[in-house]
Amino acid sequence: NIINGFFFSSLEIFDINGNSVGNLVNNYMNAGTHHIVYDGSNVSSGIYYYTLKALNKVQTKKMTLIK
Repeated sequence: NIINGFFFSSLEIFDINGNSVGNLVNNYMNAGTHHIVYDGSNVSSGIYYYTLKALNKVQTKKMTLIK
């Protein structure tokens, strides 16, 4: 959904079992580059997956959290 140059985006983090451990973005954003900081203090070190949804596209990538 695009409203006045803004599009709905979501960025969610999942543990290795597919459980959501954080929802960092869930709102309308303008096009361009954005920087999101994930604290991660509520989870342990390990492998996590993040899913970015925007403009009818979905991308999932793996990340490693090291404390």
